[in-house]
Amino acid sequence: MASRTKAPRESAQAMADRLLKTLAGNVKRAREERGMTQRELAAVVKTSQRRIVMIETAIANPTVLTLARLAKCLNRTVIELLTPPPKKPEA
Repeated sequence: MASRTKAPRESAQAMADRLLKTLAGNVKRAREERGMTQRELAAVVKTSQRRIVMIETAIANPTVLTLARLAKCLNRTVIELLTPPPKKPEA
């Protein structure tokens, strides 16, 4: 049987870190687009402002319930919050 060389896979930790950073940026951008403060978002999502800060800085891993509440409040889908924004074309 011929062996195939596989491309190295991204570790689970690296994938989680990348996903948290994407989520952080998307939550912050969506919150700012809606003109909300972290305190206002926290109140609607039923969490603390500190938790929102931790989510927006990719320190905290939100629960599924918090993620769903964030998406609803920010008028986004969970998938949109977890998807990297399109790259800007280079000039």
